Amino acid sequence: MPDRFPQEAVMRDGKRVLIRPFTQADVDDLFGFFARLPPNVRRFAWDNIEDRKLIESWGRNIDYAKVFPLVAVNGNRIVADATLHHGDRCASSVGSNGSSTPITAARDWVPPWSTTSSRSPATTGSGT
Repeated sequence: MPDRFPQEAVMRDGKRVLIRPFTQADVDDLFGFFARLPPNVRRFAWDNIEDRKLIESWGRNIDYAKVFPLVAVNGNRIVADATLHHGDRCASSVGSNGSSTPITAARDWVPPWSTTSSRSPATTGSGT
């Protein structure tokens, strides 16, 4: 699947983001992205995203065959992240079987489909 990326997405307001796989080189930027999320959003993370060592371990232990981590980049800044999980109990493709993949956007970049204010957090899922 990594060979299908990067891909550019155009948002409803015309902004463009680059969606690409997370790599070890993204550790600092992903940690910064998580730090920009307000506490009321961070508390719903499945992992302790305030632990830099955890984010560093993600960068060292990437296995795209098991978990496919994606980041959305606007300019030089990560503005969203998502993971696709493969395996017996996880969906292998988004939306084909009713699965959803959470995508979290930082409070300083709100996707145009969000109904929140321009400085509020936005979280959306893509289940169909």
